[in-house]
Amino acid sequence: MGAAAYIGRVGGLAVALGVGTAIVTGHGVASADDATSNQPSSDTSPTSGTCTRIRWRPFMVGGVFNIVNPAIYASRQHEVPVKAAYGKKNLNDWARWSGVEINFPPSVFPVNSAKVMRACLVLDREGRLPQFARAAYEAYFRDDIDISQDFGVRAVCAAANVDADVLLAAIAEPAVKDKLRANGDELIRRGGFGSPTLFVGGDDMYFGNDALPLVRAALLRLRN
Repeated sequence: MGAAAYIGRVGGLAVALGVGTAIVTGHGVASADDATSNQPSSDTSPTSGTCTRIRWRPFMVGGVFNIVNPAIYASRQHEVPVKAAYGKKNLNDWARWSGVEINFPPSVFPVNSAKVMRACLVLDREGRLPQFARAAYEAYFRDDIDISQDFGVRAVCAAANVDADVLLAAIAEPAVKDKLRANGDELIRRGGFGSPTLFVGGDDMYFGNDALPLVRAALLRLRN
């Protein structure tokens, strides 16, 4: 599955979960510009056939919540039972549509995802973020692996064919940590409040997996 598909498929699960310091691609900004895409024609994501380049901006959504959306924590402590029941159904529906397996909640929930988020930043330079993101989702939500620990990161690396020793050294670099914080600050400056957030053509903001048809319409408008 190409990078474009992760907005609508794997990334879409993040908003259904509503997790705080959760995981990887779902917790980031994807800016879509009108440009040549290297995605296969069989890609069924909202960007398929729109000649779109995706620029990923991983960030820690918990940090964003703390600054601009703290009410989300109170809402979790006082859930409406019927809404919570539908939320579970909705999560399973999205997982089925996305073609992924999910066992919710994992043993460690919520999870500190800083290490895998930094890993996404590092691997994005090589065009390997989508593969690592999917492996991280599967490790955490399918296999119940604690991705906050080094052994969890190593398990993700093994699944994504990434050198774990090299990656763990890279994510410890201060510049990578600073960039992850800067991405969260950027989202707040641009009016964002959660994940997944998408910007089309620069400043046209969309939020949530249910906005994906609108994202596709916006991309098509850029072509006209």
